[in-house]
Amino acid sequence: MTPLIQLTDLSITAGDVSLLEPLSLSLFQDKPLTILGQTGSGKSLLAQAIIGLLPVTLQQHGRVEVLGKAHDIPALKTRWGKQMIMLPQEPWRALDPLMQSYQQVAEVYECVHEQSPESAFNSAINDLDELGLKSSALKRPGEL
Repeated sequence: MTPLIQLTDLSITAGDVSLLEPLSLSLFQDKPLTILGQTGSGKSLLAQAIIGLLPVTLQQHGRVEVLGKAHDIPALKTRWGKQMIMLPQEPWRALDPLMQSYQQVAEVYECVHEQSPESAFNSAINDLDELGLKSSALKRPGEL
């Protein structure tokens, strides 16, 4: 049985500082996998590395395979929002506090659905309107 995700010696560094020691694991369909650790132990960094979304100041090393195929960081990023997602531990932190709400919705249409900026804007405004939030389109998350 091919694992959905296979990590081989995946590690994360910030320059010479190791943030996550080399880790190998396999995730199989219908087989629970639990990753436990204290706050700051690297659980979220691990998830970000798997989907290719580590901050640019960090480096990942090792191998990430998805459905039996190795992927580099750009290839992992193309799967984000399409074949792979990450639900943050605190979802409210997933919103950019400086970005207006319509921009955050439009970003999904641009990045995931590959719409033009104009089309993404229209889709975002339509979504907000359907939810009764069109009047909040220019508000930032802290203002909602």
